[in-house]
Amino acid sequence: HKYQLENTTLVVGLLTSPVELGKIEEMASEMPNSLSELQALLAQANESLRKEIEERGRLEKALLESEERYHNIVKMQSEMVCRYLPDTTLTFVNDAYCRYFGKKREELIGTKFLSLIPEEHREVAKKHVESLIENPRIERDEHPVITPGGRPGWQQWVDSVVIDDHGHVKELQAVGWDITERKQTEEALHQAREQLARVARASSMGELTASIAHEVNQPLTAIINNG
Repeated sequence: HKYQLENTTLVVGLLTSPVELGKIEEMASEMPNSLSELQALLAQANESLRKEIEERGRLEKALLESEERYHNIVKMQSEMVCRYLPDTTLTFVNDAYCRYFGKKREELIGTKFLSLIPEEHREVAKKHVESLIENPRIERDEHPVITPGGRPGWQQWVDSVVIDDHGHVKELQAVGWDITERKQTEEALHQAREQLARVARASSMGELTASIAHEVNQPLTAIINNG
């Protein structure tokens, strides 16, 4: 900015925000009549700018601290936490997720979580994700997984969507638990019920056979006695 003071041209340069620049332009329209007034004007603008910079710094620090607390909480959770793109590519996994699958975070990020599901169940999982994108909501889902030891495993997830500023699904986030033991118990109970039903059917057949034999034996006995 150039300011003409009597026979002197004063050039002033400030590193300032658009808001503060507007204020300075407005104040410059009312040109001071002396150098002392101009100095006071600049000192006031610089003080205002200093306070704004301090406030921005405070807000940025608070944001960084908040993000750090969030990441620490997520990492320390015993539940598995992950985020993934609409095509199921993982963008974040916490420590519990890594421990469950026996892999490092670097090995998982960038891969599709569908690869961790048995092939015959992948299409169902894919359709579930597509449904969440078409109709954003929070929903619970269960599916089998491939464990590091090759043993069958099951997980339960609560899925939700992350929307961008334009209302589109940017990512999906999920919190999961291992439910393998529960599934094994349910399967054992199902098999026990089937076995009980077979025993009941066999028992009923035995009673029916005994009843028929009794009904047939009575007239045969009479015939033999009469003979």
